[in-house]
Amino acid sequence: MAEKIRRHSESLGGVSRVTFQMDNAQMNHAQLMRSIELIGMQMSPLLND
Repeated sequence: MAEKIRRHSESLGGVSRVTFQMDNAQMNHAQLMRSIELIGMQMSPLLND
């Protein structure tokens, strides 16, 4: 996913913000919070270099 975001950023001349949309009707609170945690811990460092 990080590589796909990078490719889009390069083709657009840079991206300063990325929004993730999750379907909370399909996830309980713990799953939603874990998804947010994973985005912050694993995706963010890959995109902030």
